[in-house]
Amino acid sequence: ALLLGLGRAPGAPRWLALSGRGDRAVGLAFGGFDAYERVPAAAIEAAAPGGQGEAGRGHVTELVRVAGVLRSVIGLDGLVAALRARSARGDEEEG
Repeated sequence: ALLLGLGRAPGAPRWLALSGRGDRAVGLAFGGFDAYERVPAAAIEAAAPGGQGEAGRGHVTELVRVAGVLRSVIGLDGLVAALRARSARGDEEEG
């Protein structure tokens, strides 16, 4: 959240998710983890672009309903690209 300009989350992160390999690897730290669910591909639907709430942030690319609750699916490729772009801009400002 901090690297995306959304502010610092309270408390220390308790979870780390790793994505990618080698020099393209990235670790994403977060404070909470609700659950892990395995769902059929047919249960996943596209999020409306520019929609309200989390879907409007651009990194929520899909939605899935689990136990009657609509959950956001974060597109890691887009999220990591945004983090890398923001980091590169920060490097340019410092240098």
